[in-house]
Amino acid sequence: MDVQLKTVIRQLGMSKGQPVSRPRQIAVVDASAAPGARPSRGDLYILLEVLGGFPDAGFVLSQLAGIITEEYYRGTGSTTGSIGAALRAANEWLFEENLNSPREQRGVAGVTCAVLRDGQLYLGQIGPALAYLWQADTLRRFPEDSPWLRQAIPSDTERAASPPLGVRRVVEPQFHHAALEPGDAFVLASPVLARLAPGEMIADIIALGPDAATQEIQRLAGEHDLNVLIVGLQAEGVLVPWPGVEAEPEEAVEVPEPRRPRRARRAGVLPIQSALGVARQLVQRAAHTLGTLAGNLLSERRGAARPARQPARRPSATQRARFDARLIAVAAILVPVLVLAVALITRHQYESSRRAQIAGLLRQASDARASIVTMGQRDQQRQTLLQAISLIDQALQLDPQEPAALQMRRSIMDELDATSVIQRLYTMWELADLADASGTARLSRVIVRGPDVFILDTGADRVFHRLLTPAGDALEAPAPAPIVQKGQTYGGVAVGELVDLVWMPSGGERPRSNLLILERGGSLLEWDPQRGITVLPVADSAAWRKPQAAGAFSGNFYLLDPQQDRILKYVAAAGGYTNPPLDYLTEPSPGLLTGAIDIAIDGNIYVLLADGTILKFYTGKQQVFRTSGLDEPLRNPVALYCSGEDDTRGYLYVADAGLARVVQFTKQGEFVRQFRAPEGQMQLTQLGGLFVDETLQRMYLTCGTRLYMAPLSQSQPSLGGS
Repeated sequence: MDVQLKTVIRQLGMSKGQPVSRPRQIAVVDASAAPGARPSRGDLYILLEVLGGFPDAGFVLSQLAGIITEEYYRGTGSTTGSIGAALRAANEWLFEENLNSPREQRGVAGVTCAVLRDGQLYLGQIGPALAYLWQADTLRRFPEDSPWLRQAIPSDTERAASPPLGVRRVVEPQFHHAALEPGDAFVLASPVLARLAPGEMIADIIALGPDAATQEIQRLAGEHDLNVLIVGLQAEGVLVPWPGVEAEPEEAVEVPEPRRPRRARRAGVLPIQSALGVARQLVQRAAHTLGTLAGNLLSERRGAARPARQPARRPSATQRARFDARLIAVAAILVPVLVLAVALITRHQYESSRRAQIAGLLRQASDARASIVTMGQRDQQRQTLLQAISLIDQALQLDPQEPAALQMRRSIMDELDATSVIQRLYTMWELADLADASGTARLSRVIVRGPDVFILDTGADRVFHRLLTPAGDALEAPAPAPIVQKGQTYGGVAVGELVDLVWMPSGGERPRSNLLILERGGSLLEWDPQRGITVLPVADSAAWRKPQAAGAFSGNFYLLDPQQDRILKYVAAAGGYTNPPLDYLTEPSPGLLTGAIDIAIDGNIYVLLADGTILKFYTGKQQVFRTSGLDEPLRNPVALYCSGEDDTRGYLYVADAGLARVVQFTKQGEFVRQFRAPEGQMQLTQLGGLFVDETLQRMYLTCGTRLYMAPLSQSQPSLGGS
């Protein structure tokens, strides 16, 4: 490049809302003057961000800047290669420092390293880093997208994709390159700047010139901690094409100053500073005009001054009337102007106070969020994130449409989901709505066997049989009538209140697998695709007190009767369950099954209690079983599902209507994950039953009158944007 470039540099540091004269996060190395630097390698610009529990952040910043500077100027290869070597050396030092420090004193860092050499700009970035390049009235951002630009502390998955300095022994920078011309500018900044203002606003700010841009960014920062380095380029001896920058007089050359087209302001948008300036001008001009006119009119009313020799002539009645009319007209014009001006100033003062409150709340939320880096306990992280959400919600009460608050809330909710191992069910297909005319429908148990779907409606005492389409995301039409309904009669038995459904496999003297329907009056109905509904004989059903749920295993029928603290086991006989039942529990104790609401069997028997406790039994004896790791206890569990055929395969799933979620545990009671609807969506608010097909990775849920199907494995949809 033939033109020799000269730089105009401005720095800004903001800490807790106050400017910092020499921010430690910024380092500028003039290769022509710095000891050890080689001018041929170009000038070096560094901006660092540190997060975590460093006991002396200033020491860490100084060490990182020193290592990067020393390693870069030591290099002999390409500029990009030397930047990469310098950043890797800084990462290695910080990684070792963390390795040898207590957990609470560890931290991470982000860096943007820029080299200006022979009119070329070279950038290297790792972790939380941000840079802008302004050329020919266009703005480019580096990186274009990063989780660190969307939120202060990204989720574990996002941090793994864009790791900061100090968490891995080996980390690779991102590199960018551009050729520069006089009038161009580049900016190194804290990532928070990208969350405070969109790219269009940043471009408008940079176009103001270095001094005005620095002042505007300081105003924009509010209570946020922020560091910015602005570097503008001009040709030696030529006025920089930025407003507010003058070349030294002896170097100035009279050349036409290049003019850039002004950016069109969006229609209907008046910055509050402009509105305030207009208001003040209106007040001043109105007061001046009113005073001048009033003075003139008063003079006119009294009569113009005359020499003492000539007596003054009194104004006529017509002149006085004309004066009064003009004074009223002036007042009619100026008073509304003054009222408008006062209203604008008052509005500005209120808006400034409100913005300050919002900025303060968001800063507190950001600080709370950043503090979880050093927290080892998941519960502690969760409570801190909930505190940050509460602060953001307070900010949103002041301005429900505040973009920074909305974006921060989304980001922290994602972190909270990761901390609580929440999988959002972004994809849910509504398979059916089985509401009835009486409004009593309430779906509970659902069973899926291949394409067959069986649904129990305990509200209206009905059972439905539907068929899935080949794709599995809808039900075949038309919708048939219920296969069983209260009031119908089968084999002389009038169907009463329906309690539960169970799929009974073949086993023992039972030759086939079919659906069994438990009726409160002591009847057991069997559905067969060829024969329809028949009544199975059941021994001693008159002794049942209040059966709650049914289970099945190897052809045997199990009945949960908590009022008697009994689990009855019926062994299959030819034609039904005519043998007297066995008490499954070999060591019963009073109150053991009090509050039991559901049962699941895989060789072991699991019993779900209303308080969220899960009891486990094997061969009639209670086993040690305790759930662990869940962020919030089960609040209103309504159904239990067990997959697999023994302890080594499958999981336990609990439908928790109280918190509108499904919770997955191992068969040792360890929490795995929880499924919830996306925030603000209400599909799971009336959760009633569930069925899980782990082979096809599908979960079926009954909620109120609706049946849903959701994939077990889901990812959050992309929101787009940068």
